[in-house]
Amino acid sequence: NLDMTLKNVGNINATNINTTLSTTNSNITITDNTETYGNINANSISTINNAFSFNVASVITDQQSAQFTVTSTDGGSGTWQTNFNILLNAPVLQATTVTVDDVALGNGNGRLDPGESVTINIITLNNGHAISPSAIGTLNLNSGMVTIPGNTSNIGAINASGNAIASFTVNVDAGATPGSYASFTYNVNAGGYTATKTFSLNVGLIVEDFETNTFTQYPWDMTHTGTTPWIIYNSGSIYEGNYSARSGIITDNETSELTIQMDVLSSDTLSFYKKVSSENTYDWLKFYVDGAVINQWSGEVDWSREAYLLASGLHTIKWVYSKDYSVANGLDAAFVDFIIFPSMNITQVKPEVNNNLQYFNIYPNPFKSESLIMFNLTSSENVNITILNALGETVKVILPTQKVLEGTHQIQLSGNDISSGIYFCKITTNSNSKILKVIITK
Repeated sequence: NLDMTLKNVGNINATNINTTLSTTNSNITITDNTETYGNINANSISTINNAFSFNVASVITDQQSAQFTVTSTDGGSGTWQTNFNILLNAPVLQATTVTVDDVALGNGNGRLDPGESVTINIITLNNGHAISPSAIGTLNLNSGMVTIPGNTSNIGAINASGNAIASFTVNVDAGATPGSYASFTYNVNAGGYTATKTFSLNVGLIVEDFETNTFTQYPWDMTHTGTTPWIIYNSGSIYEGNYSARSGIITDNETSELTIQMDVLSSDTLSFYKKVSSENTYDWLKFYVDGAVINQWSGEVDWSREAYLLASGLHTIKWVYSKDYSVANGLDAAFVDFIIFPSMNITQVKPEVNNNLQYFNIYPNPFKSESLIMFNLTSSENVNITILNALGETVKVILPTQKVLEGTHQIQLSGNDISSGIYFCKITTNSNSKILKVIITK
């Protein structure tokens, strides 16, 4: 309803005044467009409450200006027109941050892992200038080995400049491959005001620790290697397991390069451990992303972790050890190990070759004090089993490297001497390595 006051600004009384309200705005429907004001004395006003009525369309553009025209007549030759504007407000929805909450139903590491249940929370903002109608969020699975038991969330009305969270329970299949991903589309609808967000979440960790003793597990570029390619190194100071990557043997003014191209599915972190032993400030290990130097190290640098955020899309990642024109100090080399890749297109990953490790499992898991590590070999292999923390650090050696015969084997895993938390059990053979997440509860 619209109250309206008319003023007679003349020096003569106005009689039999009838007024109409009109607009050309397509979002406005006037339901009561006429009002009789009767007589208005000179230099006087007349106010009528609820003089006119109009409806605004259910879905409009926020902050648009609707122009109205008031036309008054006196039944004779007198006609007067006045224009005025009313600002129309509306909600503007935007789906933004996605988080994984697996504290209550999973292992608490903030990501999807095989066999666990998580809660995916999605924030919806109202960037408009009006409260929204009651909103409903819907989460649909595009691809991936997960299920969504209930894919709707009643969010309710969202205040202007406010936000609301839509929550969904997601179950990850126990057979989901670590390093694979699940793709989702989130839609929110509040009486016709909508927003959409498509996103991907990786399942588990994609780890390159060179324990296959080759560069074949992932699509490493072995063509563009600088003067000498990197090699797999299995003696001296290894970060974890039995192998690390080491820069090739080079001399003055030469380089050794390790390169991989990846299709990152959603913004995520790439981390790795590095070690350098070189002529300080002259010979360098340089880390590149898409041709730009992100960081560099020189001199004696012991094993330490680096982590960098990569945006979604194609990226070329490169580690380069380079020498200047003279002098060689220390080991004259750089080392890289335990690379955790961001969620990336799993089709880029090459299949493992000569895989004699056919089965690897831990049961029960989670467990409090005792569990069983079970694995099967199709031929005799050297086997090493260790427990790693979330940073890839060894916290316990379950089976020092030794010859294990073909067949199925079980090894007792005791958690009595390990604090409760999330760990990774890594088995390494001559031809392969696998990692399983372990949850210890007290």
